[in-house]
Amino acid sequence: MKVEHVFYALAAHNRRHLLDLLSQADGQTLIKLSANPPMSRFSAMKHLCILEESSLDRLEDYLHDLQQANQVEQEQKEHNNDPDKL
Repeated sequence: MKVEHVFYALAAHNRRHLLDLLSQADGQTLIKLSANPPMSRFSAMKHLCILEESSLDRLEDYLHDLQQANQVEQEQKEHNNDPDKL
């Protein structure tokens, strides 16, 4: 992954918005992704291709998984330090 590709991909508001939508739910259709903000399906596809080329589509999944793992780890620490457990 080249850093220039990442910065280029993140430069457009529409691409950042698409990343947000992709992180909310799996299996979204191109029609749904292009609905808000309104853009043509061709434009949405072009933005998705740029995100894919920059590997940000996979990075978003990785960051989501990392966030969930950190949350589980934090809950385990809180559970282990629970005074009522002793």
